[in-house]
Amino acid sequence: MIKAYKLGLDRMTLHALEECYIAFDVETTGLDRYFDRIVELGAVRYEKGVAVASFNTLVNPGRFIPYEATAVNHITNAMLATAPREQEAYAELTAFLGDALEGKTLFCAHNAKFDMDFLGNALDRLGYSAELNYVDTLGLSRKLIPGLMDYRQDTVAHSMGIYNRQAHRATTDAEVCGQILWRLIQIRKKEMETVPGELPEMNQEEKAFCAMIRQIIVSHGGADTWLTYKKSASTLQAVCHHPFMSIKCTRKGRYVVLPAETAECLCLPTGACSAGEDKEKNLRVYLEHPRDLELLSDYICTAFTASLEELQKYIGTVEGGKMRVLAAMDKQLHITEDEMESWLRVL
Repeated sequence: MIKAYKLGLDRMTLHALEECYIAFDVETTGLDRYFDRIVELGAVRYEKGVAVASFNTLVNPGRFIPYEATAVNHITNAMLATAPREQEAYAELTAFLGDALEGKTLFCAHNAKFDMDFLGNALDRLGYSAELNYVDTLGLSRKLIPGLMDYRQDTVAHSMGIYNRQAHRATTDAEVCGQILWRLIQIRKKEMETVPGELPEMNQEEKAFCAMIRQIIVSHGGADTWLTYKKSASTLQAVCHHPFMSIKCTRKGRYVVLPAETAECLCLPTGACSAGEDKEKNLRVYLEHPRDLELLSDYICTAFTASLEELQKYIGTVEGGKMRVLAAMDKQLHITEDEMESWLRVL
């Protein structure tokens, strides 16, 4: 089964793309994703905005390529006659793509639905399963670079001073797409810096609480991919699909509500809970300093792991579940390693 999800440039997606992405492009016998076939595959792996590896192959589709297609991509039937058949070509491609077929490394393409539809149909026809998460540089260019004459890849590249040494061939088109995406990432980051969000509403202490929670989870081997934060008038929450850690912010101090047997084992001040906090079973644990959270490391990691397992079950069983989670996360705060270190440095 093949699943494909288009993503926007939210904080979480930006964080992933800044580390790694695969720029992808195909040349085909025509425009019909069901009838036509891919005749060339191109993929370029980018790490921190730099091309580090590439993959290219012609593909013998077992049918003639029409003259109209050859006129665009200059791929002839003679060239395809000696090219590998689909089974061989896609075996090599999937080895190159690696965890991108599990949705972990993101794809980018220009007018990406076209490329992802053709790729998905080919993989499905050959018996593969995959989750393809991607961003579309065409749509992103329209949003982030207004005023261009058109938004063909060559036009966008020219506006950025990017030169395509061999247009309408899969690998060079993919390479240019990857360069365009990196420029769009920088534009989007600057745009986000000027848009007020949840982060400016937090004071320095609250930022430090967020950073401590992230540091505890990461230092115990957890991944922060799905970790976000929310703040209401009186509550700061760490979220993994659902809140798993809440810090109440009151005039009397900062506190968390824990089961009484857990709270009594900590070397921290405690107090009685309100009726709404289930005072018969729980206690308030007061935090005098963000680093007090280190004493709650086991509780935080256990709660995070349970929430993460629930999230993964939700994504695996609910149609469109991943997109719903990502949409919710886009309205929450995701902090980077640099932000974490910066906020902890002032403690």
